[in-house]
Amino acid sequence: MNKIISIMKNPDKKKLFIIAVIVICLVCIGGVIFAYWSYQKETEENVVKLEELAEKVTTQATTPEKKEDKTEAKQDEQTEAESQASSQVHVAKHDFEALKQENKDIYAWIQMPDTEVDYPILQSEEDNKYLDTNIDGSKGYPGCIYTNVCNSKAFDDYITLVYGHNMKSGAMFGTLDYFYEKEFFDSFDTYTVETPEACFTYSVYAAVNYDDKLIPAYYDVKSSLGRDEFVKSLEACRGNSKTHFNDEVEISGEDKLLVLSVCISGQDDRRYLIVSKLENVQNY
Repeated sequence: MNKIISIMKNPDKKKLFIIAVIVICLVCIGGVIFAYWSYQKETEENVVKLEELAEKVTTQATTPEKKEDKTEAKQDEQTEAESQASSQVHVAKHDFEALKQENKDIYAWIQMPDTEVDYPILQSEEDNKYLDTNIDGSKGYPGCIYTNVCNSKAFDDYITLVYGHNMKSGAMFGTLDYFYEKEFFDSFDTYTVETPEACFTYSVYAAVNYDDKLIPAYYDVKSSLGRDEFVKSLEACRGNSKTHFNDEVEISGEDKLLVLSVCISGQDDRRYLIVSKLENVQNY
């Protein structure tokens, strides 16, 4: 302290001291800027890797094809519609063998029209591993879209939770904030989740500004009772900001739910949930 007072009394030393402080501050600021730039660059590169992966593993045979029926007798016995239906070939849109070579934990693919959501879904034996682990195994962001081990990979639980980051760039679950607007919510139709065995089609039941509790710890994801209790907790959120319900979608009996969960910017104690009902399963 005495040395600093002595410096401040000496004009020349005072100038040198001020210059030194300025230089140190600039170096620190530069370091922070460089670290942030490096983080942003690395995150963008990881997002690009996911986009390139999507192109790499998307197969060409995405549309059902009709096989020629050379037997005139069969054509006489069937109507044209029945003939077309019986001759459809349903194939996976994504090459899961190639995906497994990229990362063994990939087991499904989610695709939502009118958003940027078009990603593989992963599950590890270590819960929340892909919160900050990228598709190539490196640590950092944006991480991956993932489920935890409490859920089956067959999407046959009464509640399946899928997690992803709310990236400012719109990557991962960053465009789920489109559902904040009721007009978008009302106009949205259906989306799909694909596995090597089947394609699951979902309709959106609700978009809910929810609390950040761990849903599987409160509701049994394996039972219809747990699902019904969870739905009641959603109903209690009516009136919350950004919350919308499609009352034409009814949930009962053996109905299965898919819940996309993402953080809400500026609300650390809240989660935004896109809650969807399984409408159809097309086996391959």
